[in-house]
Amino acid sequence: MALQTLRNAAPPAYAAQIPELIDTQCGYCGRAVSMQRLGPIVEYRDEDGPHGTHYIGMHTSYLCPRSQCSRPSLAFFRLTVPSSGGIYISDGPQFIPRGMPEPMPDLPSDLQDDRREAWSCYYGGDYRAAVIMGRAAVQRAVRMLNAQGAGLKAEINDLEQKHVITSSLKDFAHETRIAGDDAAHPTTLGKVDRDEAKESLDFMDEFLEHTVALPARRAARKQARTT
Repeated sequence: MALQTLRNAAPPAYAAQIPELIDTQCGYCGRAVSMQRLGPIVEYRDEDGPHGTHYIGMHTSYLCPRSQCSRPSLAFFRLTVPSSGGIYISDGPQFIPRGMPEPMPDLPSDLQDDRREAWSCYYGGDYRAAVIMGRAAVQRAVRMLNAQGAGLKAEINDLEQKHVITSSLKDFAHETRIAGDDAAHPTTLGKVDRDEAKESLDFMDEFLEHTVALPARRAARKQARTT
């Protein structure tokens, strides 16, 4: 089947795959919300794949339910239709505007920016970029903690050996580091999927929260008590 022009409405079998509700981050207000589909559902691409498989590009709109926002976002999906039958979402949703994470309290501005960019890449479907930025955020945090060593792996281990971080936090940092290292060498890595990227960024958040944000919060409260 050749590439098709824009259609006004997707066939029912395809449209049925698009969920009514999606839990995501609103690209306008930055809050975690359950967005309601507005429709209509539009098929904008239909192309051939190997072994008789078809790939269907679809988009529709979703509405932020918060009364303070109530703005629509455009969501893109990729459906796979194998020759053996069945239809499933193989990529997406990818939102315009991209979702934004809620800020992590007490995180320094440079780390806040790295973290925001990592999650923004994730919400926009740039999963390889997301894990690379997650690694960058962990590296910045590690060096803020005065780690020593030749490379990030050695620096993370150095912090654990000095008892600056726990063994669990060391493992979180390494998980994010490994994902970023692999993503930076595409000749040895397959595609980074949505679940892999989210897992890597969840590890990043755990590391940043416990090594930087919580200690800063604790220090601020201690200072407040003494004054």
